[in-house]
Amino acid sequence: MTILDACEKLYSWFSKHDYFQNLNAHFKEICLVSDCMDADKAAILNGLETLKKLDIIIEQKVGEQTFWILKRPYATIEQNVVISAPIANLLAQFTNRFCEAAKDTEHMCDPSNITEKNISFLLYLVNETFKGSSVNNNT
Repeated sequence: MTILDACEKLYSWFSKHDYFQNLNAHFKEICLVSDCMDADKAAILNGLETLKKLDIIIEQKVGEQTFWILKRPYATIEQNVVISAPIANLLAQFTNRFCEAAKDTEHMCDPSNITEKNISFLLYLVNETFKGSSVNNNT
């Protein structure tokens, strides 16, 4: 498991839980299959440190237990993303072609002002495209 894999698993974990307890308590829930348990535990610990540095979680020890706790509700965690003009244009073209074909004016996309709503709709379209495929079933 890479650190990127670990961070992805932890983001998914924190979408449903407010805290992550020591590796012995929650490792098997977050990592169902492991080729090398110690290496995967190290990756998870590094992922937790990464989220801590990003100010998403705090680490707190209580007796012998270690907890990593969300600093705020998961749904309120935001990121700033910079999108170049060519990518914004492609996103808008793809979205708007779909909207025109579906006669959907609500989800039209302005390439000069990409919003979370635009990205969310694009993810919806991608999810619908892959529904039932092996790509969707592996996630």
